[in-house]
Order: sequence, then C-alpha cells, then structure tokens
Amino acid sequence: MQKNNNKIALFGSVKILVFAALMCALSGGLKFLAPTGDTWRISLENFPIIFSGIVLGPYVASAVGIVSDLLGCLFRGFAINPFITLASMSVGLVSGIVFRLSGKRRFLSSALAVVLAHTVGNVLIKSVALSKMYGTPFLVLLAERSVTYALTALAESVLIIILLKNKAIQQGLKKVIGYEL
Repeated sequence: MQKNNNKIALFGSVKILVFAALMCALSGGLKFLAPTGDTWRISLENFPIIFSGIVLGPYVASAVGIVSDLLGCLFRGFAINPFITLASMSVGLVSGIVFRLSGKRRFLSSALAVVLAHTVGNVLIKSVALSKMYGTPFLVLLAERSVTYALTALAESVLIIILLKNKAIQQGLKKVIGYEL
C-alpha cells in the first residue's frame, strides 16, 4: 500500500489548500456584502488575500486573489474583467513578496505589505482598468481610490497586527503552515 503524503503541487499540503479555500470564500463573501458603486467602494474584500500573502506566500495568495475575484463576480453577477482579476492577483503577489523581503519585523513588514499591495493592485492596476471600463479620467480615479485605500490599508494593517499578536492564531497558523511567522 502506498503512503499518502498529502502533497498538492502549488499549495504543498491539504491544510494549506483548505486554508486558502477558506480565504477565497471569505474574500468572495466580503465582496458580496460591500455596497457597490461603479468605481468606488469601501470593502475589506482584500483582507483575506493580503493575509494569505503574509501567511502562505505570494504564489498561493495570487491563486487566492484570482479565485476570490471570480467568486465575487459570481456572487454579485458582475462580468469577469481580466484586468480586475489581475489586480486581485497582484494584491496577493505583492503582499506575499513584500512580507517575505521586508525582514524580521513582523508588524512593520505586515503593514508595509498591506500598503504596497493596495497601492499596486487596487490603486494603480484597478484604476487603469476602471478608467478604461467606465471612461472616468484616470487621475480622478487615482485620487479617489488613493484616499479610500489609504484608510482601508490602515484598518487592515491594524487587524493583521492584532491577529498576528494573538497566541491562539499563531498556534493555529503554525499547525497549518508548519512554522511560526
């Protein structure tokens, strides 16, 4: 009889796959609950994607961003826009890369990861996509979205820092990813 080592290509283990799926569902649900405007919306839908980047790394978080966007489109009845999906993917990618590269200071690293992920994914890439989609001038969108995502980044940074300080969360994450953050 062959031993099952619970390895899955991108995710590494079933535990990580399940945690990533939970983050996808949470992000899709948060997108569903957010009040909708054409180009402007306040939402914490990116929090699970960024948290995945910090906890699971850039590649898994990129997959979480893609699936989350597709789920959110499905829940809300939006058409899938590949550039918006690219922006969601970049939120996961950037948060994971920045957290890994920014050193041993966990709380500063997580805050920097949140800010840069929002800047690249939601402020820059999504502003370009929404400008093309709706014909709104890019600089107007950039100004609106910069303020919105600065406030969102502040809230999400505080939330991530609180979660990373919690001993129970740390122990649970250690069981999922196999090491301490």
